[in-house]
Amino acid sequence: MENTVPAIVKVRSSDLVELHPAARAAYEWCTIYPRWVNASVLPEPLISELSRETLHAVILGEEEDDASKKKKSPRTFQLFSPLWPVLIWPSHRPPNGTQLISYLEHHITTSQIEKAAWRSVISSLIQSVDPDRLSEIRDTLAAHMSEDLHQELLGADKLTDRMLSAWTGRAHNTLMTQRKQRRRREQKSRSSIPSSTSDVITELSKLWSPPHD
Repeated sequence: MENTVPAIVKVRSSDLVELHPAARAAYEWCTIYPRWVNASVLPEPLISELSRETLHAVILGEEEDDASKKKKSPRTFQLFSPLWPVLIWPSHRPPNGTQLISYLEHHITTSQIEKAAWRSVISSLIQSVDPDRLSEIRDTLAAHMSEDLHQELLGADKLTDRMLSAWTGRAHNTLMTQRKQRRRREQKSRSSIPSSTSDVITELSKLWSPPHD
């Protein structure tokens, strides 16, 4: 039986990585839809790490027996997913050593490639930043990501409002206003919660008390 499991390889300096024709429409849409984050101003360590996202591509001109051989000759890959790393690649190509899941041409159909390409760009849209809740990003990231990783990826002890403002083009005052509004919402929510068992019983009795004539 023919082995249809894709190979896992690493991109070499001699490799050519180009866009698969079936993924072009998805890529073009990916480049024009509005973004809240300006990738060009992200910290260099973060861009470097994001640029190494594992890729899915078709390798051209190889047969079944060739795919498992570690040949040193140049290889050509046609990328189809994910597509967003292309927007931040240094020198317009994936960094050497980037992991790549490689399919032979007859192991994947054009329709599968097209669907995977669109899935990759739509998933990034679904996970986009809510511009009205930017201030929460800094506060929640500080609570979840270690200081060591902050330094390694962002080059700072923490993600600051100033950094978020530069990334998104939003004024610093906007983030401060968002934070104040969130605190007011949280205070209002806390004040509406019964603070003791007797308060809970009182609230429940109100719900179940029969109407008075």
